[in-house]
Amino acid sequence: MTVKSPKSIAIIGAGPGGLVSVNEYLNTKLEDGTPAFDKVVAFEQKGSVGGVWVYSDEPDVVEDDLIKSQYWNADTVHPEIKAPEGVENHTVDNPLETAPADNAHQWRRSGVYPNLYTNVSRRFLRFSSIPYTPGKERDVIGPLITHEDVNEVLETFADEHKLKEHIRLNTQVQDVRKDGDQWVLTLRKTGGDKDEWYTESFDAVAVASGHYSTPYIPYIKGLDTRAKGSVSHAKSYRTAEPFKDKTVLIVGSSLSGVDIAQYIDPIAKVVFSRTPGKEEIYKWITTAAEKADTRPRIKEVNGDLVTFVDGTQLVADHIIFATGYHWRWPFLNDKLIQQTKPGYEGTTTSASRVKDLYWNIFNIEDPTLAFIGVTIGTTKFHSLEAAAAATAGIWSGSKQLPPKKEQYKWIQDRIAETGDNLFFHYYEYHTIKEKWFDPVIEKFAQDGRVNPLEGEDITDLDRGLESAEKTYYGVKNRDPIYNSLH
Repeated sequence: MTVKSPKSIAIIGAGPGGLVSVNEYLNTKLEDGTPAFDKVVAFEQKGSVGGVWVYSDEPDVVEDDLIKSQYWNADTVHPEIKAPEGVENHTVDNPLETAPADNAHQWRRSGVYPNLYTNVSRRFLRFSSIPYTPGKERDVIGPLITHEDVNEVLETFADEHKLKEHIRLNTQVQDVRKDGDQWVLTLRKTGGDKDEWYTESFDAVAVASGHYSTPYIPYIKGLDTRAKGSVSHAKSYRTAEPFKDKTVLIVGSSLSGVDIAQYIDPIAKVVFSRTPGKEEIYKWITTAAEKADTRPRIKEVNGDLVTFVDGTQLVADHIIFATGYHWRWPFLNDKLIQQTKPGYEGTTTSASRVKDLYWNIFNIEDPTLAFIGVTIGTTKFHSLEAAAAATAGIWSGSKQLPPKKEQYKWIQDRIAETGDNLFFHYYEYHTIKEKWFDPVIEKFAQDGRVNPLEGEDITDLDRGLESAEKTYYGVKNRDPIYNSLH
C-alpha cells in the first residue's frame, strides 16, 4: 500500500509522545541527506510541555452536575467545543477573536498529585537517546522516581533538542477533518482575554494526546442520589486529608486505586469494590487488594447506602472511582476513528478497543493519520519512540505498508489472541520486544533506525515492581523511612 509522503506534519499533544515525535520527524532524513519533512508543528493545550506529568494544584473534578447527567458517556463527559462561524478564513497570524469558551469538562489538567511516584523503573521513563546511568534514583524508592523527576526528563529533552520552537502551547485542537489531500485543523489559542481561533492545513497528523485525560465512571443505578461532593474520580485526588475519619469506597483495585489507598488507609476506613478473583496486571496489586476489606461489584446506590451484587451493604461517606479513562479524541469524528462500545446503553468504556489501527499505530483507511501511544505496556517512553520511528519510516517513503487486506487480517488475528477489548493494545513486558518492538521497527522504521528497546535491561521492570510493592506497604504502614512520601 503506497502512502504519499507528507511534507508537513501536525502533532497533537506535547507530552512524552508528542515530544519524541517532534524530535523523530525533525531528524528524519531522505537518502540524499535532506530533511524528510519541511514543517513539523506540535499543538499542546497546556502552558508547558510534559502532558500528564505536568502537576496542577487545582485538579479536574467530576462536578455534581455531571453525576446528575450521563456521566458514563464520553460525549457528555468530554464534549467538543464548536468553532465559531468563519474560522476557516483565519490563520495563526490573523486569528478570529472570541470571548473565552467554556472549558468545563475539557479535562486539561493531569491526575498527578504531590506524593506521586512511578510504578515503572526510571530506565523506561526516558528515551533511548538519553544515556542511562544507574544509581541516580532516590534511595527510598529504589529504581522508581517521582513525578517531578519525570517532568524534568521531559523538559530537559525538549530544551536540549530545541523542540519548543516547534510547539505551540495553550493551543487546543478542536477539529480535524480531511479536505482533499490535506488535513485541516481548527485550532483555539487560550490563556488571554480572548480565545484566538484559526485553521491550518497539514499533510499528515500524529495524535499523541494520550489516554489519561477523560475520566471513565461506569453506570451505577442510583449514583445520582449521592450527596453533593461525595463522588470523585482518581484523577481528582491530591491529598488524603479530606477523607480523614471517613469510610471511603474505592471502585477499582488496579494501579491508581491501590496508589491512592496507601495514603488514605492510615487515616480512614478504606473498602475496595472489585470483581472477585480478578487478576490485575501486576500480581502484587492483586495481593494488596485481596488483603484489604474487599466487596464485589456495586449493584446500586441509594444516598450513602451502597448495595453490592452479593447483597451486602456499606454506608460510604465518599466513593472514589479508580476506573480508568476513556479513549477520547473529541476533535476526531466517528468516520475517522471508532471504538468498541461494551458499556451501558452501548457506550465506550475504559476497556474499549480502538478500531482499525494497524499495529496500534496507522489508521488503515488513511495512514496519514497515525496514533502515538495506543500500545499499552510498561516500556513506557520506548513504546512511544518506536511508534514515532514507525510513522517517520512510512511517511518518509523509506518503507511501505502492506495491502489493506493484510492489515485487517492482522487486526482479526490479534483479536483472536487477546479478545475484542483493551487487552488488544496491551503487551506483557517480558515479551513486548519480540512481539511488538522488533516487528514494528523492522517493518516500518527507516533502515538503520535502532530499536529503542535494544540493549535495555528488561529485568529492571521486575526490580521496579518489587520496589513498588515494598513502598506501598511502607507508606500504608507509616514506616518512617517513607515520611517524604506521606
